[in-house]
Amino acid sequence: MNINFQRIFNFLFFTLCFFSTWIIAGAIPFFQLEGMFRSVDTQVFSLHFLGGLLFTFKALELLLCKDKTKELNNSFFFITFVLGILGLISAFFNDYFYTTLLGSYQIGQGALWYFDLSILILCFSSVIKNSKIKYFFFINVCILTLITTFFTLYPYWKGINISFFYFNDYLCYFGITVFILFTALTKNKLLIILAYFFLGWFLSILDNRAAFILWLFIFLLFLIYH
Repeated sequence: MNINFQRIFNFLFFTLCFFSTWIIAGAIPFFQLEGMFRSVDTQVFSLHFLGGLLFTFKALELLLCKDKTKELNNSFFFITFVLGILGLISAFFNDYFYTTLLGSYQIGQGALWYFDLSILILCFSSVIKNSKIKYFFFINVCILTLITTFFTLYPYWKGINISFFYFNDYLCYFGITVFILFTALTKNKLLIILAYFFLGWFLSILDNRAAFILWLFIFLLFLIYH
């Protein structure tokens, strides 16, 4: 492939992956649509829109550069993509076509959701091979987590029209994502342990007992193992 085309694709994947991390911004009242589930409608639309763009650009890249097909050798991509195909097939054989296709508004997990997840896995896997970009996304997710957590715990702070979740439970996924990204940046066991304790503190302020119990269970397993 022409090196200029490759640079264009790299820029497109980086940009779309970056915007995909900020889909939660769709929950801000200013961006909400007048649908049945106002806090998630914009997010669902944005997720499928970005997923569709990524699928299109990745397909073009694979057609223009056969060497890129080796990126498809990714177990996580394969599993989620197959789940999407199975969901798509099953949608034609039940009475809840759109629910099977789009998933519920509470947890997602429809056929399109799995397709979105698969393409995000594939594109992020190639994008973060660069160490500088890996640090960039770590800092980006830290900022995202800080803003989302603050305006969930203190919605409409100082009269600012920003609010995300109506309850704190989902914030645990943001903290876990930050921890996972941190472990990809360092192999220092002491730093990882300190980060894990910080994650435990973060989960404790969310009042998500299930997440904190799971954190404690994993910590006890770690102590027993060592």
